[in-house]
Amino acid sequence: MMPLIAARKSRGLSQRKLGTATNIDQAVIFRAEKDCKPVSPQNAQKLARFFGFPWTEMHFLYPDRYLELGDIDPSTEAA
Repeated sequence: MMPLIAARKSRGLSQRKLGTATNIDQAVIFRAEKDCKPVSPQNAQKLARFFGFPWTEMHFLYPDRYLELGDIDPSTEAA
């Protein structure tokens, strides 16, 4: 599972609710999840701020790097 999907699901959010909470168009979130493509640097920053540790802008800018390392389970990471 790519980092954006894992982060979103860890909070129990739909794509629409995440878009509203971060002021990112739901279509951008959909494309990023479906195509496993990074979001813009501005949107990566918004997502990192919203989700907080352990998520960083890098998780959203370079999702393929984090897929290779395995999934991060935010519920088990120290805050």
